[in-house]
Amino acid sequence: MRLALALLLVTGIRISELLPLKMNQVESLFTKHWISIDGAKRGPANHKAFLTKEGAKIIKERRLNFEFLQLFKDSDSSIFTAENSNKPLAREAFTI
Repeated sequence: MRLALALLLVTGIRISELLPLKMNQVESLFTKHWISIDGAKRGPANHKAFLTKEGAKIIKERRLNFEFLQLFKDSDSSIFTAENSNKPLAREAFTI
């Protein structure tokens, strides 16, 4: 949950763009300071979300959370899934 909230905060992406993210997409945020977002709602176009200096500091603090997830997931799997599932979480499951 900490990683999800940090990603929403520092990138400005929508929850509908967050939930289908793959592990390799989030890895680029740590290494390149941008993330490629698939344009599911707005058509076929993709876009990138870039980090500010402050955003890079915040996301760096969440690196251990991401590394923990890497122990259990392949690079092409969705990052936010239910336990024992490969499907991305539904929006309803993420709503607090």
